[in-house]
Amino acid sequence: MNPDPIEDFLTNFGNISVAGPIAMLVVLWLWWGGARRLAVAVGSSTFCALALAAVLKRISLATGGELAGTPFYLTKGAPSGHATTSMIIYGATAVLFAVGTRGLLRVVTVTASALVIIAVSITRVTLQTHSPADVVSGLLLGGLFAVPVALVARREQTAWPPMTPLFLSVVLAIWVMQWSGIRFISDGWL
Repeated sequence: MNPDPIEDFLTNFGNISVAGPIAMLVVLWLWWGGARRLAVAVGSSTFCALALAAVLKRISLATGGELAGTPFYLTKGAPSGHATTSMIIYGATAVLFAVGTRGLLRVVTVTASALVIIAVSITRVTLQTHSPADVVSGLLLGGLFAVPVALVARREQTAWPPMTPLFLSVVLAIWVMQWSGIRFISDGWL
């Protein structure tokens, strides 16, 4: 079954080949702009969230995914890597713009990030690649690792580089990666 092109486009926002360059761009921008603690928080939180998601997927594959005696059904690919990726990368980016900007840029970035996270989450279910529980577990995992970013962002909010160029760079990077067609598929390496 061929996926709907719109669903495929939306779900790919959560693919590491699209979202990963965004995380790298944010980390480098913060680092070069002098917000090094924040850069480390974003980079290490993203790495840890994605690494833990990979480990949990491996465990889920080995155990069959079901949580014995509960209605909470995880598939053999749980948690959803796309949901984890979108929550940590776009969620952390939303936190940065919520804390580090004002006005229209804040509203646009936080709203767009939330819409991307929601779209990725819904499409993982509608494309029948994950159960709702897989998606929720991925969102929780990504959200857990976005908390340290929020804490550091609140503490370091005075020493930030300008965020408008970062916003424009992120939009350009998303556009390039979405239209490049480069996708990272986890099948076979987990």
